[in-house]
Amino acid sequence: MNGENTTYFSVRQAAEQLGLSEITIRRCMERGEIAFLRLGARRGKIIFTDQHLADYLRRREVPAIAA
Repeated sequence: MNGENTTYFSVRQAAEQLGLSEITIRRCMERGEIAFLRLGARRGKIIFTDQHLADYLRRREVPAIAA
């Protein structure tokens, strides 16, 4: 992970970027659907990278159906 080119997001910012609520983001975290970083001990600050958000969206993508 290259810190120079990486953008970091809080839970609130990630929710805004994805068009989801903060509660939905936290549920996705609990279910292992979205990766995140925890800075500090057990209740440390939670952050997401732009790559975490892109990976989440990629996994949620539905393939187009041929007409």
